[in-house]
Amino acid sequence: MLADLEEFRPHIKLKPAVVREFVSKRAFDFDAYQWQAIEALLEGQSVLVAAPTGAGKTLVADFAIELALSTKSRAFYTTPIKALSNQKFRDLVELHGEGRVGLLTGDVSIRPEAPIVVMTTEVLRNMIYADMSSVSEVAWVILDEVHYLADRSRGAVWEEIIILLPPRVGVVCLSATVSNAEEFGSWLDSIRGPIVTIIDEKRPVPLHQVVHLPGRIIDLFDSDTGALSLKLIRYADGLRRKRRSNRGGRYIRRRPIKDRTEILELLQADGLLPAIYFIFSRAGCDAAMRQALRDNLDFTTSSEKRQIDVEVRDNLDFTTSGEKRQIDIELEKTESLLEPADLAVLGWPTFSSALRRGIATHHAGMIPAFKELVEKLFIDGLIEVVFATETLAVGVNMPARSVVIEELDKFDGTSHVTLTPGEFTQLTGRAGRRGIDSEGFAVVVWQEGLEAGWVGSLASARTFPLKSRFRPDYNMSINLVKRMGLSQARQILSRSFAQFQVDSSSSSTPKMKANLVQQFDKVLAFLTQLEYLEVDGDEASINPSGLVLSHLHTEQDLLLAEAIRLGIFDGLPPAGIAAVASCVVYEPRRESDGSLGRLPPEPVSSAIIALARLDERLREEESRAGLSFTKPIEAGLSRVTWRWANGARLSQILETDEFTAGDFFRWMRQTIDVVRQIARASSGTSLEQNCLEAAKMIDRGIVSMAARL
Repeated sequence: MLADLEEFRPHIKLKPAVVREFVSKRAFDFDAYQWQAIEALLEGQSVLVAAPTGAGKTLVADFAIELALSTKSRAFYTTPIKALSNQKFRDLVELHGEGRVGLLTGDVSIRPEAPIVVMTTEVLRNMIYADMSSVSEVAWVILDEVHYLADRSRGAVWEEIIILLPPRVGVVCLSATVSNAEEFGSWLDSIRGPIVTIIDEKRPVPLHQVVHLPGRIIDLFDSDTGALSLKLIRYADGLRRKRRSNRGGRYIRRRPIKDRTEILELLQADGLLPAIYFIFSRAGCDAAMRQALRDNLDFTTSSEKRQIDVEVRDNLDFTTSGEKRQIDIELEKTESLLEPADLAVLGWPTFSSALRRGIATHHAGMIPAFKELVEKLFIDGLIEVVFATETLAVGVNMPARSVVIEELDKFDGTSHVTLTPGEFTQLTGRAGRRGIDSEGFAVVVWQEGLEAGWVGSLASARTFPLKSRFRPDYNMSINLVKRMGLSQARQILSRSFAQFQVDSSSSSTPKMKANLVQQFDKVLAFLTQLEYLEVDGDEASINPSGLVLSHLHTEQDLLLAEAIRLGIFDGLPPAGIAAVASCVVYEPRRESDGSLGRLPPEPVSSAIIALARLDERLREEESRAGLSFTKPIEAGLSRVTWRWANGARLSQILETDEFTAGDFFRWMRQTIDVVRQIARASSGTSLEQNCLEAAKMIDRGIVSMAARL
């Protein structure tokens, strides 16, 4: 393989030791783009690698980590979601050993001083703002899934890191294929100095796109001409004529769900399993699993069933091999999770029965232990079908022989919207296992009302543009001023990718170019009005309340800062603090009627009412200032949080169908994160101690599993 590198770049002066050691750990040939990235890293250059899902981009990150270790430096690996952080943490522990790898996800801290630390992206941003010395020994920062920069609510975090990291730190940006990778690379070059942009649009496993029609699967495109299949065009035209003659007008109706069984049987007959079957509904995934059981689908041999039984039994203690030595300490937390009543409410009997047949679900409504078990069994080749929501396509490494996309629209929380080309590409990117499959299959389930031409254009689109979502909010603004001063903070804004895109656009007007600075000035004026800082010309100083705000990294940062300042948390018992904090993280899946609902007993209920009034007043003041950051609070989780903190059992918490165990887990972890932030912001006060106690009270049972990796 070293010869391959010499052939690819004969002029490279290799560092044989680090390269040979890296290559020796991998029993496969590297692609040209990977060698190109290795060359750049050897020369100390940062890289942007844009390539399809499953193309092996993480190999580049792994080499950057190897370089850091070879020079006794550190490497930070950031991901956009905790599930991906957890998976990468386990992968790196297996590769480098437990003692050399740490994990930081906001609510979990494992060996933070290790030479390799995996973390969520927000954690690194917060570290940079809090103490730049935390990256003093870091040689490389990997920004995995950097195309998240286009995320409406979180994208700014990636830009903040890229801008604020010290120039001596190298960055490895890993992105999906985007249509403006060169533009993004140019911006990176302008911010961080020379950077090598590497684009590889070739899928590692070719994709064969097909369509399911009743009783058969046909090609979406003609294999000879590449044009849309005539069979599909004729079928769609026939449906359209029939619909018009029978009903008139436009009619869209989904076919019965019994097609799921037919589709899986067709895939099995054609040797196209394992498959990930995407259904954009948690309830739909669970219903599909139950339907498969009712229809007696079974994809495992007796030998495979025995292997699954072993995994299931091992899973019941919810510990990894590395944690076995801590089992005596953790037994008390684990015990409640193993009780039959809790397992029953989690749906364990049906879930484990489906696993034994090679069938599973994977969605955010499940607790992490169940999802991780599915991932392990699938990777081990013991699961043949996973009914999953689109979250499985974001980062978690679970390639399949085939993917099935049941619908081409989804509910976004407000209305049904069609999939974008980027979303479609993300889903189909899971089709095809490198080194196993000669080609992957993407199956679109045909529905009445679909237009053949539109489906063809969606499936043939390969890239999407990366658009900045950067805008200065309260926490960003206060931290920039705190760390850099007013004039330098304005310079930082001018260096953002958002400003770069505006400046590069031929249609940009001076008004557009001033938007970021205007937004920043609005935020500063509002914070000055609320006495969080004082501005005098080009100078600004942070008040004590501003220091509190700088420690609060949530969407409701200013609301929490005001609540701390006004004493809303003062005098509350720890369980009450947790209940009030839950009001800023809870997002009901059903539309809220605006009422606070049933609240915990006094004095907690009065504190929640006071928080709601503060929230309403703050939003009114924001509106007058031309801002809109603060959201209405939702108190629907407060009583549940209060009961959980006071010892309620899981079966009691989930006795209604208001939310799932996975939702409960996630909201409790977010609540723990918020109360710990309040503790840090209230250092040296009784509130700090009460917040830390509140975190302990709710960090039990399935909630404590976040730290059990």
